[in-house]
Amino acid sequence: MDSQNKPLAWVAVALGIVIITLFVRSYAPDPEGINMRGLIIFLYLIPIGFSIFFLTGIESLIIGIIVVAAGAYAVCGPHYTLGPLFSTGIIWQLFAFLILSFWAGLLSSRLRNQSFQSEDSLVRIEDTSAMLQTERVRLLTQQKKYAEDINSLNSMIITLSDLAKEISSILDPEGLLKLVMGKAVKLFSAKTCAIFHVDTAANKLSYACSVGYYADELSDLKLTADEESGMAGWCAKNGKFMSMDEIQRNPHLSDLLRQNKFPIIFCQPIVQHGKTLAVICVGEVEKKLDELELMRFASTLANLSAIAMENAKFVDGMKEQAIRDGLTGLYNHMYFYELLDDKMKNVRKAGTALAVFLIDIDHFKKFNDTYGHQLGDFILQKTAAILSSNAQKTDVVARYGGEEFAIVSIGNNTDVIVKLAEGIR
Repeated sequence: MDSQNKPLAWVAVALGIVIITLFVRSYAPDPEGINMRGLIIFLYLIPIGFSIFFLTGIESLIIGIIVVAAGAYAVCGPHYTLGPLFSTGIIWQLFAFLILSFWAGLLSSRLRNQSFQSEDSLVRIEDTSAMLQTERVRLLTQQKKYAEDINSLNSMIITLSDLAKEISSILDPEGLLKLVMGKAVKLFSAKTCAIFHVDTAANKLSYACSVGYYADELSDLKLTADEESGMAGWCAKNGKFMSMDEIQRNPHLSDLLRQNKFPIIFCQPIVQHGKTLAVICVGEVEKKLDELELMRFASTLANLSAIAMENAKFVDGMKEQAIRDGLTGLYNHMYFYELLDDKMKNVRKAGTALAVFLIDIDHFKKFNDTYGHQLGDFILQKTAAILSSNAQKTDVVARYGGEEFAIVSIGNNTDVIVKLAEGIR
């Protein structure tokens, strides 16, 4: 029994003893002729049993002593004449109650303690079971999250692996950026993504491609490669990753948010040999990644893209060298005929006019032999520059061979052609 309820138990036992004693005194005034032993024993068993059940062994012993004293008083009266106690045998039964109350109380106390311990153990087991269940749910949730993270990482690795394979086969710079943008959308679960060319010499960003944004709005933006254009400009200028989380950690960068020309949550520059070639901007994602994880994959994507862009630029340069004349920079003889063939097919389909100019420098061989090849080369270069400046943007200007040049002009009437020829002459 807990300490709060013990005083009530003591009061109940004491009150019971008093009532029983008064009852016995009322109905057994003559102890010598008493034949109520059974009733007396039964009545005093009530507080004894109550104490055994609710109190400890020592406390039951104390109750037993009190019962013996009360029984003696009830039988013998206030003058404690002990004769009736012995003659009736009640004294021995009271002492038996005394011993019985102690051992029974002790046994009952131990049984109660064991019961309480069992209940406590059961409660602890239930609490432990609940804790284990909670931990199991937490571990299952964590395991599920880890599985999702692993699947996400595997998907990202596969995407980067595919990019590494695919970019090696794309040599067109614009096509390459579109491929990079598609991989960025898949890699970052992006809803909006855009890529801008960076011209550090002119301090500007020019639109390349996008998904999710309004392309016309982005292409009309006047973006500079500095903080005036927000996160994209800062990223182009510094060649470093920039995100909303980084800005929130560094209040001195908060102006970048106000300078943003379009929605952005992070930017990743494509840098090669310390020069920023392009900037990847992501404005909205379906699932936010951990920032370190995001930076790692964005950097890998940018590094692969930078290598591919450099390769594409190199191949593009080699192609230009293959179709350009090394001295004048005009198309060479072989490429001129390829272009002429394509142009003729196009004008036949469209039904438009086509004009071909063949231009020769008079007395060039004599000039070259007289003044040397250096001045001869200078004359060829100046002639090529004059032809290019007088030709229209849609015209094809080529070095036909030696001191001979050719121009292909499409869609002009006779008057325009004659005027162009006279101007060149």
